[in-house]
Amino acid sequence: MKLLSSFFSLVCLIALGTSSIIAQTAVGASGTDADQITNFTRSYEDAYNRADFKALVKHFTADAERASTDGTAISGSDNLESHYAEAFKTGNWKLILRAESSTKLADGTIVSNGSYKATNTNADGTTEVRSGTYRNELVRKDRQLLIRRMKLFASL
Repeated sequence: MKLLSSFFSLVCLIALGTSSIIAQTAVGASGTDADQITNFTRSYEDAYNRADFKALVKHFTADAERASTDGTAISGSDNLESHYAEAFKTGNWKLILRAESSTKLADGTIVSNGSYKATNTNADGTTEVRSGTYRNELVRKDRQLLIRRMKLFASL
């Protein structure tokens, strides 16, 4: 029994160490990219949790594309702003994001992958949860990261 407990402890330590390494080396480039992705992710999450759709849309390029888990696609910052404004009107959504890995492509685009959990408390007190993974294509504009493409995938 003690051997099983020790083995479990070792597996947990390896898992924690691996996630720490992934967080520290999120981008196959420089630490600056990893720091910027971390800050970008926090900023996006914060704007979402404040239901500040105007601040949220500033995280996207003007011609951004967002694909939902059901295949619905939204293009352009005006349409994204309308989408988020409507979503925030009908509930009290809270979001948790976790950036898990990123890769810098030859053209400078950064592909960032992670997981999300969005929870909504409806007016009647019921709760709705959506979770899964995301894949964002990030580009730099005026030294800031922006989402050019966002694809959401539902949990199984």
